[in-house]
Amino acid sequence: VFDCTDAGTTQTIVLTVTDPSGNTDTALAYITIVDLSAPVLITQNLTIYLDSLGAATITADSVNNGTYDSCGIASLSISTSSFTCADTGANTIDFIAADVNGNADTVQVIITVLDTQPAVVIGQNLTLQLDASGQATTTALAVDNGSFDNCGIALVSISQSTFSCADTAAPQIITLYVEDVSGNIDSTTVLMTIEDNVAPTVVTTNFTVGLDSFGFASILADSIDDGSSDNCSIESIWLDQNTFSCANVNNPVTITLFVRDVSGNINFGTAVVTVIDTIAPQIVVQNDTAYLDSMGTVSIAATLLNNGTWDSCGVNYLTLSQGAFDCSDFGTQTIIFSATDFNGNTSTANVDITILDMIAPTIIIQDLIVYLDSFGVASITADSVDIGTWDSCGMASIIIDSSSFNCANHNDTLPVIFTATDIHGNVSFDTATFYIYDTLAPFIFAHSDTFYLDSAGQYVVSYTQLNDSTSDNCGVDSMYLSDTLFTCLTVDSIVNIWFYAHDIHGNLDSLELDITMLDTIRPQFLCPDGIIVSNDFDQCGAIVSFTFPTASDNCTVDSIIQIDPTGLDSGSFFPVGFTELTYVAYDQSMNTDTCSFIIEVQDTAAPVLFCVPDTAICDTIFTFDLPSYTDNCSGFDVIQIGGIETGLFYPVGVTVNEFAVTDSYGNSDTCSFEVLRYDFPTAANAGLDQEKCEVYTATLDGNDPLVGIGIWTRIAGVGTIDDTLDNQAIISDIDTGLTALEWRIENSVCPVERDTMTIIEYVNPTAANAGLDTSICDTNEVFLTAVETDFGYGRWILPTNGATIEDTTDFQSLVTDLELGSYQFTWRIVNGVCPVTTDVVTIDVVPYPVVDAGDIKYIFLPSSIELEATSDLEVVFDWTPKSSLINDETVITTATPAVTTTYMVAGTTEFGCTSTDFVDVVVNESLDLPTAFTPDGDNFNDVWNLKELSSYPDNVVKIYNRWGNLIFESTGYQESWEGTFNGEPLPSGSYFYIIDLNVGELKPFTGSITIIK
Repeated sequence: VFDCTDAGTTQTIVLTVTDPSGNTDTALAYITIVDLSAPVLITQNLTIYLDSLGAATITADSVNNGTYDSCGIASLSISTSSFTCADTGANTIDFIAADVNGNADTVQVIITVLDTQPAVVIGQNLTLQLDASGQATTTALAVDNGSFDNCGIALVSISQSTFSCADTAAPQIITLYVEDVSGNIDSTTVLMTIEDNVAPTVVTTNFTVGLDSFGFASILADSIDDGSSDNCSIESIWLDQNTFSCANVNNPVTITLFVRDVSGNINFGTAVVTVIDTIAPQIVVQNDTAYLDSMGTVSIAATLLNNGTWDSCGVNYLTLSQGAFDCSDFGTQTIIFSATDFNGNTSTANVDITILDMIAPTIIIQDLIVYLDSFGVASITADSVDIGTWDSCGMASIIIDSSSFNCANHNDTLPVIFTATDIHGNVSFDTATFYIYDTLAPFIFAHSDTFYLDSAGQYVVSYTQLNDSTSDNCGVDSMYLSDTLFTCLTVDSIVNIWFYAHDIHGNLDSLELDITMLDTIRPQFLCPDGIIVSNDFDQCGAIVSFTFPTASDNCTVDSIIQIDPTGLDSGSFFPVGFTELTYVAYDQSMNTDTCSFIIEVQDTAAPVLFCVPDTAICDTIFTFDLPSYTDNCSGFDVIQIGGIETGLFYPVGVTVNEFAVTDSYGNSDTCSFEVLRYDFPTAANAGLDQEKCEVYTATLDGNDPLVGIGIWTRIAGVGTIDDTLDNQAIISDIDTGLTALEWRIENSVCPVERDTMTIIEYVNPTAANAGLDTSICDTNEVFLTAVETDFGYGRWILPTNGATIEDTTDFQSLVTDLELGSYQFTWRIVNGVCPVTTDVVTIDVVPYPVVDAGDIKYIFLPSSIELEATSDLEVVFDWTPKSSLINDETVITTATPAVTTTYMVAGTTEFGCTSTDFVDVVVNESLDLPTAFTPDGDNFNDVWNLKELSSYPDNVVKIYNRWGNLIFESTGYQESWEGTFNGEPLPSGSYFYIIDLNVGELKPFTGSITIIK
């Protein structure tokens, strides 16, 4: 029996063996005792809280919850013990326990880091000026006066950022809120004083005012204001001049508009006032009558119609809308009488002018010869007689007393009275002479026509057959034709003849007509009977002879033509079967008659059929051509009467195919042949493709054929097959890469069956090397640095806590989207079926420190001041410029500047992350102190605030009243003076101070401070 005390030692023991007969033997044995059991890990998750510096630490003991080992625990450790603001939330760390024999185990625990400390809020009072829109705005950053937090501020906000005119009455109390990155919120209140110093915006408009009937005008300030405005509101507006008279007409006046807002701000603007006179003259007029002259015109002046027109400022001139009149103005015309004063004002009135015309028309006419028309009548209008009758104002009508004539007036001479009337009723008279004649020949209405020869070949035409309604305006006397008899000589042609007509006054007319004579009687055929013959020897037809058909006609037979498509005639070779011959007879007019008869050639010879020889096949489908045949004729179908048709499935064995052919007259013949079908070899299956990793032998797995024999063939790669006829042969000496094999099955008759398979031989991939672990300062991207693989394909595996890899197959890929924290990237190399190799690289993104050099400092020469830097992380400080510093690489350094100097402090963490901050040390020549304050309890400017004294801790402040009595004294001025003495408020007034900074030989400062209430 061995225990933990024996671990790591080799023990010698004696082994004794006894057989059934009691014989014994012994031998020495050596037992090496090893402990391979790792400790049993029992842990607990923790929740910890960041301190005011944003840090927290733990130990392995705080995570351990009872871890044990049978031989004893040697050590406990954790992967991370310090946490900062960057670790807020759940963090997974490793807990490692090692026993006394070197066995170790690791388990992950969750450390939840919380930040519950709110930010320190520091605000300041502000005075804001309203802008032109009556608004004033500020920001949280302007109100914030140096708020800070252990982990950093996420959001600064204020309860009110926009102010208006309504806020000018009293200072406004608002709240400054500060939220840190962990969501903790704190606040403070500040005072906002809102002031309005913006004068109104004056907008004017020029104005035009009209004088009244008395020559005066006045305006209001609202007439000049064109939208004046103020950022708050307007209290009042007024003008420097608001009355005007006739003297200002056409002389623009510049006036001033004044505007005052509710805050007492005043502004002004100018405008131009134009004074106008818009009252027109008073018109008095009278109506009148005027007579047109021989040219139809008359003119009138405005003075003839004026009857006392006047204007208070004087009439300048009179006008009429129309002063000249003509015939178009006959009757009463209303025109416009206008009067214009010296200021250009015009008034109008309507006046009635009566225009009269008393002059009759002038007649100019001619005598006429009148011809009766085609109806035997004639109608004449006054316009036919008139050749220039006119009137200055226009004609209303012209008429004659006789206007209609007929055949009874032929050769008459008649007097006709012409009367002219103008548009105003004035009338004139004159006489013209008319001569009446009928000169129109008859109107022949006749037609050309077509006639048909009779059986004798002739035809007689009468004028009554061609006349349609020949007429004359006064009457037809006689009608006749130039030709009447027609025969076969003129058949099928057009003959021109004349149609004549005479009227009762001797007028003659004629018309040429076309006579067409046609023959429509058909010729008569004499047609032969049908003919039947047998085929000539070994011919698909026979030579046949017959008598040609004849015909007769009433005129003459022109021709007899064969029209059937056969092209066969008497003595031609006619094919077996029925042939119809057709003939047509034409006379000279192309009238026709037809004749048809049948010639039959009968087939008496049988066909001879020829089958292919017997054949052997392997395919299941057999395709063949039908047998051929010989015969005196052709074009017959060979049909299969037994066996299996072409293109169908043939079973294994013998099939007999039989065929027959029959000609058109029933003569027939038959034949047959045999088809022997063999079975196909079994389909080849070479088995599944194989992949191997540095194993250079493989067992093949082809199928065992039922029909045929199988053979292995290597078609690519390297290897030796032990038995190519064995479907499960072994191939050895395979090389790295691809080896391809073919398994074929054949029976020497049918097509060979083939199948292929491949063997891919891989080598183990290169061992993965993801590169060295590293820490980088706060950034969002970094390049990975794995070692490139020689064998296999590498790919990066993303960490579970985010980040993006630009190309996961690139061993030096760019990583983006990093945040503060620890990232583990796995480099994984794969090569086929070989074992995968992996390696992990850890990249820690660590924060930059937040370095604070402190607030601005004030000193007087000669003196020095301590500068103290702080950081949220563990850093090494370095101050510059070093020329005026003591201990420039510590948290606290002493500055002794000769002039105002800006100092920079740099803080660098253990990972090399550096941040900087600046502080000004102002070398004063005097103190900048407030000269008044208002201790009225409104929380705004209630104390005498001396911020500059904070740089001089040994200062002494004394305050006296006007009588020299000491009423306040303070060393260090830790609490500001509230304007009291012995706890009682002091009255408004001036008080005197002495401030001794206790710096070297610097003299005390004196001055006065005023209390305002």
